[in-house]
Amino acid sequence: MLTVIRPTSITQSDDVSLLLADWYAALDLRVQAGELAANSATAYKRGVGKFMTWCEAGKVDSVSPETLRSWKAALLSEGRRPATVNAWFAGIKALFSWAVETGPAIRLRQQPPVHLIHRGEIFPRAYQRSQPCHS
Repeated sequence: MLTVIRPTSITQSDDVSLLLADWYAALDLRVQAGELAANSATAYKRGVGKFMTWCEAGKVDSVSPETLRSWKAALLSEGRRPATVNAWFAGIKALFSWAVETGPAIRLRQQPPVHLIHRGEIFPRAYQRSQPCHS
């Protein structure tokens, strides 16, 4: 099974079934709240299910933009309509977006912490906006 390890990456793990169950419940809640059409939620779920099946069949253990392009190419070569492919990709995008927004649902792999770069770290003091730059 797959799980999110970075906002844009998936890898093998047992956590994906829990992640998908939570995401399906969140989609259903959005439908009940009138934020998402039931047909859209169904298409999202179908697309993610097909993607997961494709990953398992191809022994895909991590997902990158190239992986998604390969899946898209496979779908189109099977004769899938571009509108269908786009709807399924919208599901993948929705899953990743939701996973990033709801971090507690995901067990993140140990990664170095992300630090914001402050303006003074990028530009020397003389080049900060508050001081004019003279050549």
